[in-house]
Amino acid sequence: MDATASACPPLQGYGEKRRRFKRHGGRGRSEYQVWMGMRRRCLNPLDPAWHAYGGRGITICDAWAKSFPAFYADMGARPSMRHTIDRIDNDRGYEPGNCRWATMAEQNTNRRDIRWIAFAGRSMPITHWARELGVDAKTLDRRLAKGMSLDAAMSSTKYLKRRELDLDGRAQSIPEWSRELGVKENTLWGRVLKGWADRDVLLVPIGGRPTLPRKVNWREDD
Repeated sequence: MDATASACPPLQGYGEKRRRFKRHGGRGRSEYQVWMGMRRRCLNPLDPAWHAYGGRGITICDAWAKSFPAFYADMGARPSMRHTIDRIDNDRGYEPGNCRWATMAEQNTNRRDIRWIAFAGRSMPITHWARELGVDAKTLDRRLAKGMSLDAAMSSTKYLKRRELDLDGRAQSIPEWSRELGVKENTLWGRVLKGWADRDVLLVPIGGRPTLPRKVNWREDD
């Protein structure tokens, strides 16, 4: 037996892959290679970049996942070889309205434009805070742009406005407990976001550790 043939067996399904490639109408186009790379990152667990894309929930809309022509119709021609596909909102998937052709310089500018917020002992992009607090990111951004304090902007969310803490049968809102106990609202919110039990949120001294089991989901009473 030919040693070369033994080491390199014929590719299974090669003819079908060529027919599918032609059917997509992308032969010879760099956009097709971009499309294939996008699919590999999001749909193939064996791809080296899977953990940063499909592995963390980045998806491709059905039309793009199934059809290169649909992808090309929405994205258009690649302006140059320096342009790559860029997701405008890094937390959303590959879909119309969230993708563009951009150079690395443009993508870096986009990353710098992402607003980070330090609140309750944590620093995250505004889109992450919006998702966690159940409010639109644009709403948070608008409040801060209008000069609203960070505490007020975050506490005005639907969840935190109605969140009450119970202590020995007394239920009050976070702002009410803050005034009564002389503890900053930001401190109380931070403990709530960490899943502390109500009693620990209200009674543990500043810098102390919780004594009761944490809640599985701090928004369980939504």
